[in-house]
Amino acid sequence: MRYPLRHVVLIIVLIGLLSFLAACKNGNENKEFSQIRKGFAESSNELNKEQGIILTGFASNLEEKLFKLGIQFDHNKITIEQLKKIVDSYLDYATTFTQEKDYKKLLLPYNFQIEELGDGENLSIIAEKAAGSSEFIWKETK
Repeated sequence: MRYPLRHVVLIIVLIGLLSFLAACKNGNENKEFSQIRKGFAESSNELNKEQGIILTGFASNLEEKLFKLGIQFDHNKITIEQLKKIVDSYLDYATTFTQEKDYKKLLLPYNFQIEELGDGENLSIIAEKAAGSSEFIWKETK
């Protein structure tokens, strides 16, 4: 079966257009992830100003669509309920670096973990949010 030249050209143009659109979509996702990561990284310095916060750190993994916040805090100065409010304020503040100002909407397609930093060997996840969910699940702490 023989195809006229214009059909072949049309198919090639459509394949090229679809490839271009897919590349643009991935580029936008990478750019959005980078902007979010930058906001969280810069905002983690704000956490260090909180009474009872000893140390913070931030990491991310684009392939896993994962953000991680590490916090070391004094259990004698901060309750878990106070920590939840501090983290909530941190997440709100971090959105000032992005177009979306509601962190629950912003983080919807991403995984997010909050780890309690300790002696370097015992890192424990104290809260996490799965991609597709807007709620953090908090776990028991020491």
